[in-house]
Amino acid sequence: MTNRRDFLKSTSLIGAGALLAPYLSAMPFFKGSPNEKVVIGAVGTNSRGFFVARMFAKLPNVEVGFVCDVDSNVVEKTIADIEKTTGKKPKGYTDIRKMLEEKDMDAILVATPDHWHAPAALMGVQAGKHVYLEKPCSHNPAEGEILVEASAKYNKLIQMGSQRRSFPVGTPMRANLLV
Repeated sequence: MTNRRDFLKSTSLIGAGALLAPYLSAMPFFKGSPNEKVVIGAVGTNSRGFFVARMFAKLPNVEVGFVCDVDSNVVEKTIADIEKTTGKKPKGYTDIRKMLEEKDMDAILVATPDHWHAPAALMGVQAGKHVYLEKPCSHNPAEGEILVEASAKYNKLIQMGSQRRSFPVGTPMRANLLV
């Protein structure tokens, strides 16, 4: 017998798949040969951004080609780690505006302090990049609405990560949080 939670999970996944299917083929990493790669720029790599950039670097067909943080020591640390992991050295920046001028970059990962999430995402789509954004996507509802409009206007996808919000009770992470 299916319970309400399982039903909602299943129908949500099916609905999301149906909704996103037309857009997936428009993404640069779904076009052409499977040997093509997505080149990303990681913005804000001191904590969560460092972790996510490392995870992206380990994905097949993904290259962390650019790293940006206001702290040059953090940029150097992130570059060294990505190079150690992948054998390729990303280019470093301390100014997101300069990094967004890179023509070979397909998307950006934004993991800056919260109040910079929406401005960085907006600059990213305006520069022709897709955006993966750590939560919260905006500092206030008005910024969120601006991002929705910008995504449509520039025909770029903005995705917000919302990990660890739907773990079932009893999973190791959830169990550790409850202790």
